[in-house]
Amino acid sequence: MSHSSIGNMTNTLIETGARHMQQCRTNQDVLAAMCGSAASLADNDDAYCMGKDELAVTCGAQLFGNVAKTATKYAYPNVVTTLGSLTDQERWMMAQYYHTMGWLTPEDLKKEIVSGSFDPDEIKKFDTERTKQFRHFMPVGYSVGHACAHSRNGDTVASVQIGGLRTVLNGGFYVSTGDLIQMYIPEVEAAFFNGGGGRLQVDSASFAAKAPTFDTPAARTQTEKLRQNFYTRGQGTPGAPGSSKRLKTCMFSVKPYLESQNDGWIDYYGDKMRVFARAVSSARPWEPLDIMIARQSM
Repeated sequence: MSHSSIGNMTNTLIETGARHMQQCRTNQDVLAAMCGSAASLADNDDAYCMGKDELAVTCGAQLFGNVAKTATKYAYPNVVTTLGSLTDQERWMMAQYYHTMGWLTPEDLKKEIVSGSFDPDEIKKFDTERTKQFRHFMPVGYSVGHACAHSRNGDTVASVQIGGLRTVLNGGFYVSTGDLIQMYIPEVEAAFFNGGGGRLQVDSASFAAKAPTFDTPAARTQTEKLRQNFYTRGQGTPGAPGSSKRLKTCMFSVKPYLESQNDGWIDYYGDKMRVFARAVSSARPWEPLDIMIARQSM
C-alpha cells in the first residue's frame, strides 16, 4: 500500500486546476417520500439537504410502483445525498436491487419477494411510500455547496463536481492507489460485502427469508468506529453532543471495486455500473481519500 492521501497527511484538500462542475437540484419528490411528507421535509431540512462534500447521486427511473414523475421537468439534474431512516425491509429491497441487477428486473425481484414465505403483514412492510420512490441511483459527483431539501428553506440548487481530483471520505473498506472506486450505501449494503470488499454470494433461498439485520461487518475495529465518528461530525447529532448517532442516515459513500474479492469470482453488474472514479492515494476505512472523478477513463 502506498502513501496516504494529501487530505489525511496534511489536513488539507487535494488541489487541481482541471475540474468539471454541474449544477444539480435536490429531488423533493424522493426526499419527501423518505421523510414522510413535504411538510415534514421542510421541518427537517438539515437531515435531508445536500451538504458540502457529500456524494450526490442522480434519481433515475423508479424501481417499484407508478407515481408522478414531476422532477423530470427541472432544468438541472435532480439528485439526493441521503435516503433517511429506512426500515430493514426497505434497505433489504434496495440492497437486493443492486445485488441482482442483470439477473432480475425490479418487478421480478418484487415478485420473488411476494412469492416468498411472508405473511400478509410482512409483505406490506416491503410495499411502502418509500419503496415507491426508490430510484436507479447512480453517482454524479461531490457537492461543493449547500442545497436545501425543500424550497421553503432556500435554494435547492448547488454545484456538484463531476470531474477532476477531489479529497473525499472513504467508506468502510481499505483502498489502495489505482483502485477503481464505486458508489455504495454503507447502511444498506454493508451486510452484502465481505471484509475484503467483495460481494458475498447469496443463494435464491434468501428471497424466502426475512430481511437480515443490517449491522456493519463484525471485523470493524473500535479504531475504525472512532475514525468514522470523527470524520462524520458534520452530519450533526440528534441527541447529546459527542454522540456517534448521526442526524443524517443512509448516506452514499465509496468503496473499491474489486471483482477478484467476490465470492465465487462472480461478476456483479450492479457494482460495475456504479464505478465513477479511481483512487490516487491509499486510505484506511473512514479516512480522507484522494480520488479522480473521471468516468471516461474507466
